[in-house]
Amino acid sequence: MALPYADGCFDTVVHVGAIQQFGDGKREAIAEMLRVTRPGGQLLIVDENLESRRKHTWWGRYLARLNPLFLDPPPIDLVPEETRPELSWILNGICFQIVCRKPA
Repeated sequence: MALPYADGCFDTVVHVGAIQQFGDGKREAIAEMLRVTRPGGQLLIVDENLESRRKHTWWGRYLARLNPLFLDPPPIDLVPEETRPELSWILNGICFQIVCRKPA
């Protein structure tokens, strides 16, 4: 929530895993990642989740039973619209990735 880096010091910021564990602090965590991204730079967020087609399969139900965060929606609505966030699914629909670019 308070990265020890100056504003805009990274061309790309990659966050893999645990964004879902921030709970009500997701928006603040995303804002902090964007703060350390340079204007024109890119932010990539990857975490576990189940694409809708996977939720009702035996594998999806098993993963959700092990970790209920697999059922939390990807936080794309918490990424500022001006960054033009794009959501896609990876690892055969058991992880999402959000890619956006900080405005120049």
